[in-house]
Amino acid sequence: MNKKAFIGLSVVIDLIIVLIIIAAAVETRKYNKESSSSKDKVIAEPESRKESSATASSEASADSDKTPAEPTVAYDGPTKAPQATEIPAGPTAVPTAAPAADGSMLVSVRYDGMAAQANAVTGIMDITNNGSPVSLKDLKIDFYLTKNGKSLVFECYHSAVNTASGSYQGLNSVSGSFADAGGSDTDTVMTISFGDALTLGTGDKLTVNFSAHSSDWTMLTTIDDWSVKDPGNIVIKNGSQVICGKAPQ
Repeated sequence: MNKKAFIGLSVVIDLIIVLIIIAAAVETRKYNKESSSSKDKVIAEPESRKESSATASSEASADSDKTPAEPTVAYDGPTKAPQATEIPAGPTAVPTAAPAADGSMLVSVRYDGMAAQANAVTGIMDITNNGSPVSLKDLKIDFYLTKNGKSLVFECYHSAVNTASGSYQGLNSVSGSFADAGGSDTDTVMTISFGDALTLGTGDKLTVNFSAHSSDWTMLTTIDDWSVKDPGNIVIKNGSQVICGKAPQ
């Protein structure tokens, strides 16, 4: 082979090699492009799927932020016992009533602030006449108590007669005196009398708001007073005749 022919063959071979390289480059570029497009398709998500995913993620985050409420549990432990209210010993202020021995008088008393010890024996006494009419000037009330070595004073704050017909008559001449007395739970009798020229008729009620206290208002022991303990121990007299009530023995 001559030199000229050899050169021509070399040129042809080089051209073929260049063409092969170019073709390979084109195929590689095409493959890379297709591969990139396929990857984009796999990675890219539809907008609707993106929104659904974002909403679910937001709700999950909100749920995770919520603190679950603590359940309410009923207390089953010991409870504190209520404190007892101390009630002073002695007569109660609740009105009490005692029928008369012969049924002609009904006596009730409502004591004011009475306890085992008090600075006065004070209350409202109601005497209802269910028997024959009685003149107030002849009516006497004997109330038995203890003076505890004190000098006692009587006071009448209010007194009146309420008639069975509904009329009212205030009394102006009510007095009280003290005398020594013997017997159970007493050393003194307080006698209440009336100076008004009125008659306590059948069905009429006599009311006396009274007080017996020491002259210096020092404390008196009332729990052992005969008439305080029971309104049946208040003696009502018509003159010297006992209408109702029981004197101490």
